[in-house]
Amino acid sequence: MWAVMITLLKGGVSQLAVIYFPLSDQLYFAERDQGSTLNGKPIRVSDHTDFQTGRGLVYRSNYHSVYGEKVKEYEKIVAKIATETNIKMLNYSCICAVAMVANGGMDFAIANAGLDWDQLPINLLLTEAGAIMTHVEGKPWKRGRQDYIAASPVLHKQIMKFVQDAV
Repeated sequence: MWAVMITLLKGGVSQLAVIYFPLSDQLYFAERDQGSTLNGKPIRVSDHTDFQTGRGLVYRSNYHSVYGEKVKEYEKIVAKIATETNIKMLNYSCICAVAMVANGGMDFAIANAGLDWDQLPINLLLTEAGAIMTHVEGKPWKRGRQDYIAASPVLHKQIMKFVQDAV
């Protein structure tokens, strides 16, 4: 799966995000303070409330990649998820999985790779769909950071507690 992603910035802040998957003809659109849509219909993040039984993207880049930061932290997070939870980890196209988080098809996304042109559109799409998106330290995601943790507010709190215990 692959997508075309476009973000319109004003004053360095994302105002519009368009993510299009040509193979499945899915058009995601987000506008600041106006919500997110999939093919013109409003979307929201999952209402799943238990991280331990959630479904999500868990992606970890490695030391040999151009993309990826906080590699040691994410090694620990992935190991802890694999050994201490019943989470279903689904690993395929990051943007596809993140779009599924925005439309409620997945519960969360945890990853440590991507550059601004990857992260800016997903940040607006996710936040306008009701997700919280931070980096591993729990602060709001900012341009220039490659890592992110994204989920509904309820799950995000659980994930951050889990992550802090892991790192």
